[in-house]
Amino acid sequence: MARQKAPPSTDSTAAKPKPKGKKKSGAAPTGSDKKAAAPRYPAQPQALSTGSLALLTLACAVGLPASKVAWKTFIASLPENRVAKVHTVPLLSREECENIIDSTNGAEKVSDSWDLAHDPYLQTRDWALSAVAGKDYASEIIESRVKPVMSRLFRVDVADITLDDLHIVEYSGDEGQESKGRQGVPVHQDQSSISVNIALSPPESFQGGGTYFRNLDATLTPPQGSALFHSGGVYHQGNNITSGKRYVMVGFARVQLHSLEKWATQNWGDLSFCGQVSECDLAEPAGPQADYNELSCATLGSETCRDFWTELVWTQKRSASDTIGQISRATSGDGASTNLLGFLVTWGVLMSTLYKFY
Repeated sequence: MARQKAPPSTDSTAAKPKPKGKKKSGAAPTGSDKKAAAPRYPAQPQALSTGSLALLTLACAVGLPASKVAWKTFIASLPENRVAKVHTVPLLSREECENIIDSTNGAEKVSDSWDLAHDPYLQTRDWALSAVAGKDYASEIIESRVKPVMSRLFRVDVADITLDDLHIVEYSGDEGQESKGRQGVPVHQDQSSISVNIALSPPESFQGGGTYFRNLDATLTPPQGSALFHSGGVYHQGNNITSGKRYVMVGFARVQLHSLEKWATQNWGDLSFCGQVSECDLAEPAGPQADYNELSCATLGSETCRDFWTELVWTQKRSASDTIGQISRATSGDGASTNLLGFLVTWGVLMSTLYKFY
């Protein structure tokens, strides 16, 4: 008898063939299915807690300055940066000095690029040389005298030196409120690569004064017309005068360094704990006719050195003190609310960035 095929089952629970390429949504991935079961989007990172943000901020606040100090210490220990020399060079004739001083009489202070009168810490009274003596004369002194001397003494190309103007500064030892804050300038660093300080007044016209250099531990008072050339990072101060008036002419030059190695290893006197004086002379009297590309220089005496670690601690204390003073002055007076608002906005942006990405 022939076997008959069973009729198709109508039972809904009967097994059905699984469609290829599909999985049950509730099935746990196993084996090769794990990769296919990965979430479509990565999980969002957990936001940092307030305590973690505070610790991260503290680490940045401490770690970044510490790294900077460590790098500056290494750079200062290189042989070429250990000694920061101060050079004396005859630059102006006596007649030129007198004429420059006379040009300031009755002239209003017109210097904007180096106007420090608003800051009691570095309060001075100054004029731009180009404004009181003419742009051509100022350009002649800068291009024919100051820049060639800087190039010769600091071994940089003249084309890489930027110096736009010179500034005449008056220090007064006269008693009275008008002269308050202008007897001298406290110890500081210049925001420059190379600085020049030209004595316009003869030393006998005032009492006190002179420029004190910390790495030399000495005060230099050059004769009328002579200039002091030094790296901007060297700590120095204008000593207070007690009587008379002292006029100087200063300039702050920036040097462009094309080599990455030079840029990374040039400290411009910052943390140089040794100093030495170099005295330079010209073959002819100072003035427009002199050739400032030809200098004859000789060092005076031996090197003067401070203890490196003592100097490192002193400079960091000084830097912290200057920063606190700047913040104090920035948050006082008419601009207090603006500066405070700027600080809060900056801090808020930093915290928001950290919260978003971490």
